[in-house]
Amino acid sequence: MIMNPLAINFYVCPPDIGLAQFCALAEQAGAQAVGLTVRALDEMPVPAIRALLGRHGLAVSSLNSAGYFLYGDAALAREQAARNARLIEAAAELQAGTLVVITGGVAHGGLGLREARARVAAGIADLSRAAAAHGVRLGLEMIHPMGVLQKGCINTISSALEIAREHDNLGLTLDFFHSWWDPDLYTLIESAVDKIALVQFCNVAAPDDPAQFVREESGTGLIDVGALLVGIGAAGYRGPVEFEMFPEHLRGRSAAAVIGAAGSFHAALAQRAVRI
Repeated sequence: MIMNPLAINFYVCPPDIGLAQFCALAEQAGAQAVGLTVRALDEMPVPAIRALLGRHGLAVSSLNSAGYFLYGDAALAREQAARNARLIEAAAELQAGTLVVITGGVAHGGLGLREARARVAAGIADLSRAAAAHGVRLGLEMIHPMGVLQKGCINTISSALEIAREHDNLGLTLDFFHSWWDPDLYTLIESAVDKIALVQFCNVAAPDDPAQFVREESGTGLIDVGALLVGIGAAGYRGPVEFEMFPEHLRGRSAAAVIGAAGSFHAALAQRAVRI
């Protein structure tokens, strides 16, 4: 069995690490692709990003994140619509594997949960049409229920699949941090792996408060990240596996060290996969 290629998401870098340094760190860690963000697009124009990626032999596994459909404030909604259009165009130019979609939380517009989810479904339909016109594939990300107010109101794999099946260019972004708890996780892997557009991995821990989950390095935490990654590959997922953490989860560690540890973890898994 061949291990899925490694990607690293730019989100792990604090503001003092720019895109050029990040790409060098990702290459050193053995990554074949990187997940990019709006901060990357703000740092340099797309042609310069493409040249930088080429120098390091890196593809773009994901661009993060479009969506946020629930703003009640008209000015914020217009800003987000412009951001979504910019992200679609950049994803096309960068040949990104997936444009990640985050729905936005119910606190953004004061809607009830049912009404918010209906608006999200309509927003995704519009976004899907715009993305299809540029040949861009979307990945709807399920958000842990604790993020329903501020980040995302599509929280379960089953509800996300129901939406994804309505659009040919819409798959799922499976982020272990958000979906490790979902009882349908293994059903997704076993019977609907073709709907997974992107896998994002890290471990999950609660070091300070049992009710406050944080992202952790892959080898330590509540879930067996290695078994999940190997299982997803064995089930037929052929895309990249993208390591994702945020600076607030580093807790005294350097981004360079965490990126390197993600590369070492993936390399060890790849050796294990060869023996399967």
